[in-house]
Amino acid sequence: MPFCWLMTDRRLGSAMPRIVAAMPPRSGVIVRPYAMEADGRAALIRSIRRAGRAKRHVLLIADARAAGFDGRHRGGAVTRLPQPCRNGIESMPVHDERQAARALRTKVSLCLISPVWATRSHPGAVTLGVRGFARLAARLRKDTHVIALGGMTARSHRTLRRHGANGWAAIDGWQVDPA
Repeated sequence: MPFCWLMTDRRLGSAMPRIVAAMPPRSGVIVRPYAMEADGRAALIRSIRRAGRAKRHVLLIADARAAGFDGRHRGGAVTRLPQPCRNGIESMPVHDERQAARALRTKVSLCLISPVWATRSHPGAVTLGVRGFARLAARLRKDTHVIALGGMTARSHRTLRRHGANGWAAIDGWQVDPA
């Protein structure tokens, strides 16, 4: 399972394929079509997939059908899909205890616990901080990979490793700290 992940977002725009290409080999990319501009979305997804395959990244998509990807992300409109992904990796966002329980019931491969710290994608949102992250991670880490999300960079992730983080994910963090 990759250690570092990119969450696609409309704020990254056409730079997304370049960011994917600059990530370390075998990283993870979660393609979120609902967080992309509608105009040119299909072509952008193809470019991201091409750049990701060239670096041997794990590619997940937030779509009921994960054809051409390594699995599915249960974010946006696909959060409440009834069946688990039949083949491949399945990820899910976890913001609280209720979502942690759902992730355990669904038996997802990967949980993105967020927001750990303040983030531009959710301005003003209540953050978990280290304690909140550690509480959710302790509940999940025996059964799934735990990824920290929200204000994350490779540097800030080091703080969370001893609290159960198997890795980190970011949107803006890849623009400033690609290692």
